[in-house]
Amino acid sequence: MADLTGQLAFVTGGGHGLGRAMAIGLARQGAEVLVASRRPGPLLEVVQEIEAAGGRAAAFPADLTDLEAVREISRQITERYGALDILVLSAGGGRFLSIEETSPEEAAAIMASRYLSAFYVIRLLIGPMLKRNRGRIVIIGSSFAWLHSFNVAYKAAAHALFGLAQSLETDLYDTNLQVLYVEPPPIRPLTTFFVHNPGTAQRLPAFYWRFTWTADQLVARVLAAMASGRSYVSHPLVRLLRPLYPLMAGPLLWFSRRQFPSPADGGPISGWRQSAAETASDGAPAEAEPALSSLGEPSGR
Repeated sequence: MADLTGQLAFVTGGGHGLGRAMAIGLARQGAEVLVASRRPGPLLEVVQEIEAAGGRAAAFPADLTDLEAVREISRQITERYGALDILVLSAGGGRFLSIEETSPEEAAAIMASRYLSAFYVIRLLIGPMLKRNRGRIVIIGSSFAWLHSFNVAYKAAAHALFGLAQSLETDLYDTNLQVLYVEPPPIRPLTTFFVHNPGTAQRLPAFYWRFTWTADQLVARVLAAMASGRSYVSHPLVRLLRPLYPLMAGPLLWFSRRQFPSPADGGPISGWRQSAAETASDGAPAEAEPALSSLGEPSGR
């Protein structure tokens, strides 16, 4: 892993989960780390942990779905610190819900916390990086961008992040800015992403738990990819499956549908099956009620 002494990193979702792990990992390699997320308490804990280990860090509590808040953070960072060397996008929540369980408001909130916050931050902080023609942009996405799953809003937001990473790679191909897209497998022990999005761990496909990493393992692989200039990080089994996926869409869809628990066991309410069951029970289909509590605060995984 490269020595990052003297480099400046900004990590969104830095108070929790993978964002916190990335912030601490970057600081251990010598980077000065700026962390942002909505809640100031966890951010200050990260700053204190980094400083107690001899590193340098600062907290920027803000709602990153608020464009004006991101404008203000961008202004402060540019004026106080100058151009970033490393930008890590790890903010965003999102429950795994079927279409009948997802309200329009929740879909908008998931898209904002995952995609729009990343777009705002990159758009408003990339200018000095481009002027200096150096830097790394790390987007923490999800393999659910392409894996079959019923989690309509989270999956759509993951698609958007993947598209953002691809578009940036194309846009920046003739610069010295590196774009790194990361698809984490399930993390053991479970991160606070699952605390803020209750019921999600139970709704991951059963096969998905066959390959896991610790947060430290993920951070080590991200740092190694940054050092080598690679553009993609994921579990080896995911990398093996990905090119086969379009060729086996039908069988894989059949297999995926059988990886989830039934609604009675906390699984997704499934469209026509739910409506048919309600029609059979009382003669009139009713709108499905959300099975889980409200959307958790956007946070790093």
